[in-house]
Amino acid sequence: MRLDLALAKDYCPTWGIWEGLRDIVQNYLDGADKGFKGTRKYSPVTETLTLINAGALLPREALLVGFSTKRDDETQRGQYGEGLKIALLALVRAGIKVTIRSGAERLTPSIQWNKKFGADTLCVESTKYAFFDGIKVSVSGLPCWVWADMEKRFLPFRSDAWQKTV
Repeated sequence: MRLDLALAKDYCPTWGIWEGLRDIVQNYLDGADKGFKGTRKYSPVTETLTLINAGALLPREALLVGFSTKRDDETQRGQYGEGLKIALLALVRAGIKVTIRSGAERLTPSIQWNKKFGADTLCVESTKYAFFDGIKVSVSGLPCWVWADMEKRFLPFRSDAWQKTV
């Protein structure tokens, strides 16, 4: 089932791969901080970053601009309900493939022509999938050198103490 989000292709034009990844990683870190075991893996062979928060679920409403499970929670990095959608848009616009698995659903964002708006917009294809107990985000098309540079920017990924708590 295609879900059309009312985000124009050119929304937030200054967001690129770094900004998109930053928000995806922030959501992953928020999940780990909430007690959902975090697993992070990068495969240089497939050029894919995989982030998993075991036991967490992403509600369908998370695709609505303004919906947030983090609102008024000062321990979380986001709260306005915009980041994930803009991150997906920025990554897809940059030619990066993103897939989200949560529960019995697989979400795949793309930019497609929307007849109702007469413009290219962010769309998310929702397909039924075998149940997955957690949130698994796969970001494909990240060359090794790009991920190596970006990984250094995330302080929690450089901290042995933080890694032990995850």
